[in-house]
Amino acid sequence: MSKKWNNLAKKLQDNFRVIYADEESFGIYVDLDGGRQQNVGFVITGIGKRQFIHMDSIICDRSQADLPKLIEMVAGLPIGGISLADNLVTLHHSIALETLDESISAYSSYDTIVYATIFMATKADEIQKILKIKDDSY
Repeated sequence: MSKKWNNLAKKLQDNFRVIYADEESFGIYVDLDGGRQQNVGFVITGIGKRQFIHMDSIICDRSQADLPKLIEMVAGLPIGGISLADNLVTLHHSIALETLDESISAYSSYDTIVYATIFMATKADEIQKILKIKDDSY
């Protein structure tokens, strides 16, 4: 794996509670207001310089989803969109690995990742509340 990916994984896993981790993916819990939490999963894909970090935060099972309503809810978000992963509806965002600095220590790279992580977790949780999906469903 690339040094950037390894540094990104280490930074996030050091600052959030880890759910799982392997060479090409990991998941973390983001603690939210009111004792709620939301998971965010990260996967690296691509070849050479064309690598991407895919971030997903589970909203609900597809059978619970009102897809037109979900699409309307995320249409104005500055990052993220609706995705289907297996049979789950997720809030999804991708970041090109090449846009981040090597150590993920520069404020811009680290802030980009942390902002996206917290934003995704918060928005996925807000969507769950609106759809009346239990916090501990996933």
